[in-house]
Amino acid sequence: MDVNIGLIIWKEVKARLIQRDQFAEDIGVSRHKLDKIMKESSIDTEILRRISAVLGVNLFEHFIQDQELSKFNISQKQLNISEHKKLIDLLDEKNELLRLNEATIKNQARTIKILETITKR
Repeated sequence: MDVNIGLIIWKEVKARLIQRDQFAEDIGVSRHKLDKIMKESSIDTEILRRISAVLGVNLFEHFIQDQELSKFNISQKQLNISEHKKLIDLLDEKNELLRLNEATIKNQARTIKILETITKR
């Protein structure tokens, strides 16, 4: 994976001129832990979520840009399109069954009226 999330976080914090002590407090870690995070290329997702919230930036997007993950994203979209088409087909089938059910009910009502007429004679 080509994403060095620690470096990205370091750049974001530096660009915003945020004091590290304050930033560490804002994300709920010690200053020592923050320094360690900024040196690592991987990170706990909960910590990344808190950092993203404090910085107001979706840092998860950096992972989506990863080549291996982008392939997954494309295949997931294709799967979603396929599932969408299946759902449309099922809805069409359901609507046709409802139409047939309504027609059957009307035919039964007509049959009942005819039988009632016949039995009254």
